[in-house]
Amino acid sequence: MLEMAYNETIGQTAQAWADKCQFSHSKVNGLGENIYWSTKEGISNTEALNKAFGFWWNEAVTIGIPENLVVDANNFEPIGHFTQMAWHSTTDIGCGVAKCQDAQWKLFVVCNYWPPGNVLGQTIYGPGDTCSACEPGWACDFGRRGLCVRQNQ
Repeated sequence: MLEMAYNETIGQTAQAWADKCQFSHSKVNGLGENIYWSTKEGISNTEALNKAFGFWWNEAVTIGIPENLVVDANNFEPIGHFTQMAWHSTTDIGCGVAKCQDAQWKLFVVCNYWPPGNVLGQTIYGPGDTCSACEPGWACDFGRRGLCVRQNQ
């Protein structure tokens, strides 16, 4: 599994959409996207991101991951946020947090992913031994929980 890195450019795209305080997907071409909102006020951006990540990841806990690990029309909607976070080929993430004064929700979190995941008929990730699928340009780093990391970092 590839390690994901924070990408400032993608983060700026996510922030621009979050600042609009619209609870809908931006439909930015070439990026995956998760959105989260809350009516809770007075929390930090870090806490907002932690809540969003927890909410999205919890889809796998409450609904479950398909045994065959394949995204299909039946599981895309209920676990789509989780699968985008865990997608095997996604390498970059960028997020934005906005405090919205005039909207029904007060907090809006947007995270964009590149390359996008959630491709119907493809697997979320491949089972296997630690670092067994590191591609050229990537190396195993056992210190980072056995993820494949970019060699130029």
